[in-house]
Amino acid sequence: MEILYAWEYDDLEHPRPAEVARLEAFCNTVDRHTFGQHGGKPAGRRELLATPARLRDWLAAQQLLDDPGTVADAGDLDRAIALRDGLRAWLGARQGLDHDRAALGRARELLGRLRLQVGLDREAAALAPAGGDAVTAALERLAADLATAAATGALARLKICGAPDCQFVYYDRSRSRTSRWCSTEVCGNRMKTRRYRGRRQG
Repeated sequence: MEILYAWEYDDLEHPRPAEVARLEAFCNTVDRHTFGQHGGKPAGRRELLATPARLRDWLAAQQLLDDPGTVADAGDLDRAIALRDGLRAWLGARQGLDHDRAALGRARELLGRLRLQVGLDREAAALAPAGGDAVTAALERLAADLATAAATGALARLKICGAPDCQFVYYDRSRSRTSRWCSTEVCGNRMKTRRYRGRRQG
C-alpha cells in the first residue's frame, strides 16, 4: 500500500509517542479512501493485511514479533483484522461519527481475552504480553500500547478523519486537540465545499 500523505514529521510541541505511532499505523493498514484518484483503487490494493504472511511481515516490521521465524495463520489474521476494525470503529464512536457497532463489539471481546502483565526493567515499569504464541503476544503489545496511550492522555489525539470518504486515522497535532480532518487543506476544504454546495442547492 503506497503512502497516502506526506505530513509525517516531528513536532516538538506535540511529539507523537511510539505507542500511538504503532496504533496509527495499525489502523491504517486498510485504505478507506474513495475520493479522487483513490476511487478506482482495486480491493486488492486497499488491504495491507490481505494474507497471514503479510500480517506476519507487518508485525515484524513494527518490531512486535520476538521470533522472526513466526508463521501466522488464518485465525491470527481474523483476530488482527477484528482488532483493527474495532479500533477504527471505536475512534469513530468516540468522535460521534457513524461506525460499525458489530466491529466494535468483536474488538471488545478480543481485548477481553488478551492478557497483560506488568514488567520491570532498570528504568520503568511497563505493560507486557503475558505469554502465548508469537502473534497473540504481538496483539497483546498493541493492547498495551492502547492502555499506555490512554494513561498518558496521548490517545485523545488519535482520531479518524471526519470525511466519510476518507477515514484516515491520524494524530491530531492541533494546539486545542479539536481537529476534525486528517488534513484541513484536503479533507477539510472538501467537506466545507460540499456543505456549501448543499446549502446553495437547498
